[in-house]
Amino acid sequence: MTGIEIQVDGTSVAVAEGASLLAAVRAAGIDLPALCSDDRLSPAGSCRTCLVRAGGRIVAACVTPAASGAHVETATDDLRQLRREAVQVIASALPPRALADGNPGELAEFCRSSGIGPDTAQGAGGRGGDDSHPYVHLDRDLCIACGRCVRMCAEVQGTFALTLVGRGADTVVAPGTGGSWAESDCVACGGCVDTCPTGALTEPGPARGLTSAHRPAATRTTCGYCGVGCALDVVTSDGEVTAVLPARDGPVNQGHACVKGRFAHGYLTSSERLTRPLLRRDGRLEPAGWDEALGHVARGLRAAVAAGGPDAVAAISSARATNTELEGRLPVRTMVGDACEPTFLEHAGALTADLVIATTGNDEDNLVISLLAKRQFAVPRVAARVNDEENTWLFDQNWGVDTAVPVATPLISLIEEATGATDTVALLRLSKAGVDVIETAITPRSRAAGRTLAEIALPAGTVIATVIREGRPTVPAPGMWLQPGDELLVVSHAATEREIHAAFQ
Repeated sequence: MTGIEIQVDGTSVAVAEGASLLAAVRAAGIDLPALCSDDRLSPAGSCRTCLVRAGGRIVAACVTPAASGAHVETATDDLRQLRREAVQVIASALPPRALADGNPGELAEFCRSSGIGPDTAQGAGGRGGDDSHPYVHLDRDLCIACGRCVRMCAEVQGTFALTLVGRGADTVVAPGTGGSWAESDCVACGGCVDTCPTGALTEPGPARGLTSAHRPAATRTTCGYCGVGCALDVVTSDGEVTAVLPARDGPVNQGHACVKGRFAHGYLTSSERLTRPLLRRDGRLEPAGWDEALGHVARGLRAAVAAGGPDAVAAISSARATNTELEGRLPVRTMVGDACEPTFLEHAGALTADLVIATTGNDEDNLVISLLAKRQFAVPRVAARVNDEENTWLFDQNWGVDTAVPVATPLISLIEEATGATDTVALLRLSKAGVDVIETAITPRSRAAGRTLAEIALPAGTVIATVIREGRPTVPAPGMWLQPGDELLVVSHAATEREIHAAFQ
């Protein structure tokens, strides 16, 4: 990505083209309040706390693009006063406890560093809260209606479970379906808690107020629940885990996690957790040593092979197993993943694989994996499981799928049938959190009708997987003319459904 240089308070700063002035200011090491802004989200520009001067005009830094050669001022007395007054106006509507010593959140921290005391907060409170959810506590009195939680739920998690309700000063976050938080569409990813700047949304218990951006020293680890490989920061106190937070600089998850990765760590101290092997003796499971347990398994496997041959033993691969654990357990080198975006396919080894196997429970997803692997990465052989016999026609070899077998086919048989002597396999599972599969149709009024695929300006990170014409799939080519009645299967890991429809309609 090309870069540009601008001047921030006399210091030259290089930022990526298209970056905001706020990104440039922070690159210069200057910390501005930006209560409605989060680097993981699209800018809103609603709080006006990040005011700077650029080109002689006072602008909100978060929504103003940086221009090459621009001169930005942040430290003049009038700008400091404007930012301070903007923060004071926001804080004045909150109850005094919002700025009390020890209260977490970006707003409280900025007020403390700027000398804005609790006496500034004059709100009466009394708007209540919601304690129905085990992982999310809502304190409406601390909500400033910045909308970060709503955007996090929509733009990053893709659940659209939250909304802002009310008007004016009474606006507050609420579940989009009405009712309690626990009854909403919330999937408990914790993204809303992680982005909240005031503490209106917090995790109950010892992790209250901790976020990926505001936490004590932590230990970096990799989530072990599935094969995606999300980076997590583990916060401990007196030798016990108090919080698990998504790492902002995690190359895979970039500051986000699922409910298991973030909250499912209670098993660490569970009295029911197994800490040593168990062997069944006389119908009862009894504790045993590792050597004894592993020896028992080894003798059982040897006996099975001796009695029934090599086919009597099979391995089950799982997205919850690491690549290291899977090495050597199948007759091929196996890589398991949970996403289908091109960058992930590259990381998963699909570029160098002799075979890619699509093994999801959704035939449409298997088709998309197959198409991307074959067409975009030129994988020599592609295999797919077919969950519904009626969809077998989807996997015609003209599409690039070399082997398509029923879902009941054991994994080992699938590999042997598809590979023969192949020694490298990438097993890919599609996650809708990583990629969207969107269908759009060409109508007589569509602006795309009568144009070639090469003329369609697709959003970044978007691929046309196939064109269905007269009920049959057609391999898309740049020179193909689109006509009314065509249905397109579009794959994207970056654009929204609205942006994709707009490219054709």
